[in-house]
Parts: sequence; structure tokens; C-alpha cells
Amino acid sequence: MGSKTETRSKAVLIAETAKEKKAEDIVLLDVSRVSAFCDYFVIMTANNTRQVKAISDEIEDKLEEEGYRLWHREGGRESSWLLLDFGNCVVHVFDPEARRFYGLESLWGDVPRENLG
Repeated sequence: MGSKTETRSKAVLIAETAKEKKAEDIVLLDVSRVSAFCDYFVIMTANNTRQVKAISDEIEDKLEEEGYRLWHREGGRESSWLLLDFGNCVVHVFDPEARRFYGLESLWGDVPRENLG
């Protein structure tokens, strides 16, 4: 899956790409010590369902350009939440209400956390 540094670089690329599409409150959670399925969660907020789609599409396109494979995508075209699974990095794009409802940060409260936007 790559080194810890490479994986973090991928997570930061995801965050930077999301910022370009005006994602807010971007958080990297390093779940590598407590998760068997990935190393980072990248969580962010979009203002509405249209922006959820635009941000996730941009992340998909950018990571594909960089040679990263999308393993799985969850959420529909008009969804308030989308998940993009890039193997060692899992991306969650939420509208504000869905982010409050799911509260992923609180589920992983004791892992290293980095605010990137």
C-alpha cells in the first residue's frame, strides 16, 4: 500500500484538491494504529449536495491523474454524503447536516487529527 509518508502525501493531496472546490473543515484522521482497513480518513464538509458531488468528482479525477486507483464509491448523485475508498485513504464528503449526524470525528476521537482547512 505504500509507506506512511506516501500515504500521508496522498491524504494531503486529497485535502488540497477538496480545498480548490471550496470544501470546508477538512480533517485528516490517522487511523493507522486502530484500523485494519485504511491509514487515513479525510473528512470534509460541502455546502450542499451539488457541492458534495463536485468535490468528490474533482478528488476522483485528480487522484486518477496521479495514478491512484479508486477501489469503491458509496453515495448517489444527489446524496448528502459520499465515500471514496482509495485503499489506504478513505474520503468522506458530507453536507453539514450529514456530518453532524454521522459524527465520524467523535467515533475516532483518540487518533491523531490534523485540521487542513
